[in-house]
Amino acid sequence: MDNHQRSLRRAANQAFIESLEQLAVTLQQEEQQLKSLDEPQSPDVTTSAPPIDLQMLEEAAADIEQFMQTLQGD
Repeated sequence: MDNHQRSLRRAANQAFIESLEQLAVTLQQEEQQLKSLDEPQSPDVTTSAPPIDLQMLEEAAADIEQFMQTLQGD
């Protein structure tokens, strides 16, 4: 076998090994992403918000209704 063929085979072998290493890295990243999706998520800020006061909600609704009526009256 001449040197040119050996050189080509070494280059092909090296490229193949690099491709396998890149594939392994990609698969590890995807596996980590899947694991992170399976882990329970931290609670949202909205879930830790204080409970809504019913009286304040009713007052806000009344204010909105009054505002809407003034818009329709103009």
